[in-house]
Amino acid sequence: MAKKTGSKPMTKTEIMRAISETTGLPKKDVVAVVESLTEEIGNALRK
Repeated sequence: MAKKTGSKPMTKTEIMRAISETTGLPKKDVVAVVESLTEEIGNALRK
C-alpha cells in the first residue's frame, strides 16, 4: 500500500501492484487500464 510520508514516491510498478491487491483484479488488467489511461491523458493534453 502507500508508503509513509517522507519516503520515496511509489514507482509505477508499486502503484500497479497496490491497485491489483486492493481491487483483486489481475495485475495484467491493471497494467492495461493504467497504460490506456496514460495514453488518453497524453492525447488530451496534446489537443
